[in-house]
Amino acid sequence: MSGNGEGYLYTGNCKTAKQFSIWIHLAINILATLLLGAGNYTQQVLTGPTRPELDRAHAKQTWLDVGIPSIRNLGKISFKRVAAWITLAISSIPIHLLYNSVVYFETSANEYWVYPTAYGDLTDPTHSYGNADFDALKTSLNEFENLTNSECMAAYGQKLVSGRSDVILILDPSTIDTESSYTVRWFGDPNRRGSEPYDWMCGRKPWADAQCDVSSLDADDWPLYSDDKWVNKTFPRVEHCLSKRTPEYCKLVLNIYLLAIVVGCNVVKLVGLGLTWLCLKQQPLLTLGDVMASFLQDPDPATKNCSLMSKSSGHRLYWGPELREWLLGKHRWAASVSVLRYGVTVVL
Repeated sequence: MSGNGEGYLYTGNCKTAKQFSIWIHLAINILATLLLGAGNYTQQVLTGPTRPELDRAHAKQTWLDVGIPSIRNLGKISFKRVAAWITLAISSIPIHLLYNSVVYFETSANEYWVYPTAYGDLTDPTHSYGNADFDALKTSLNEFENLTNSECMAAYGQKLVSGRSDVILILDPSTIDTESSYTVRWFGDPNRRGSEPYDWMCGRKPWADAQCDVSSLDADDWPLYSDDKWVNKTFPRVEHCLSKRTPEYCKLVLNIYLLAIVVGCNVVKLVGLGLTWLCLKQQPLLTLGDVMASFLQDPDPATKNCSLMSKSSGHRLYWGPELREWLLGKHRWAASVSVLRYGVTVVL
């Protein structure tokens, strides 16, 4: 484990690391979904009013929510259930924020040198680039892969280059003065600030401010920057590339600190779920069917003879048993929920 609390579950081939990452995150999300579903349902059970709580509310000419998750009911239920509800709510925060951050995927990014040359035969010992590093590369040409211009642009036209390093650009000899006159080289650095490591691909002056748009390049007519442009009257053109293959190196990282937080919150949530179902003494009314069955078996004295009582009259605390006129009209299901609740649901 490193000093910043990171442990490595796997290091090596990137394809294997990605497969492990997919399966691990799939398992994480399945577990998170199960815990969230169980927690949300249990929170709804905790806020569901019991029949005595409903009778007390009606006696005070107020009402409680039934059949929906309700924050409003928290002020009307027992303190123990409120504490359990808050515990389950707080322990759900890591599931939303931290679960998928416990395990993450890291890929390596290579630095590389770009060597343009017009030499047709790089194995010819009489030809020297004038650079010791490039001349050393010529001894390992068997590690290089021949790429077309399109393939070369796709491989190196990105901020992070993995699986490749140095690249040799084979130029069209007719676009430069002599084979030995073009000896500029570039360095592709993924950590460079202020510019992209692939800016060299756009034939751009080193001091130019605009960024390189690789998608705008023409693979059949790919020019490079040249210090002696005013002599040649044209930029050198790339014919194809030689790219050095390197092993990909990726890591599957486990954050120990986040794991400890998530495990701790999960333990709290599981204990809360267990205690809720073991210690719940009275059956809460969770659906409208539960309420109707309860009222049919034991009518509520506070709402006796108020069969035509509406939601609006309940809000206005109009609880009298006076006769009410039944008025026919069109009522849409959408009208049963307030605009505020619609808005909050959409935002969440």
